[in-house]
Amino acid sequence: MVRALWPGGAAERAGRAVRDRILEVDGKPATLDVGPPWTLEQQLADTKLPIVSTRAGKRQRVVAELRSLSPQSADRFDGSSPA
Repeated sequence: MVRALWPGGAAERAGRAVRDRILEVDGKPATLDVGPPWTLEQQLADTKLPIVSTRAGKRQRVVAELRSLSPQSADRFDGSSPA
C-alpha cells in the first residue's frame, strides 16, 4: 500500500495516490520484501516502469517515468519518507 508520495516523484506523476495498493512493478509481483519505499527513485533516470495497482477495488495500469532528482531534492534525500 502506498503510504506516502515524494512530491513531484515518479509515482505521483503517474497518478498514484496514498492508499493505492501496488500489485506489480515492471511485471513483477509487488511484495513487502522488495526493498525500501524509495527504491524506484534509485533507478536510472528515463526508465519507464509499468505499475499495476488497485484503488477503491478498481485495477489500474500506469507507467511511471523516472527522472533524476533535482539538486534540491537530492540534497534533502536521506532515505526517509518525504514529509
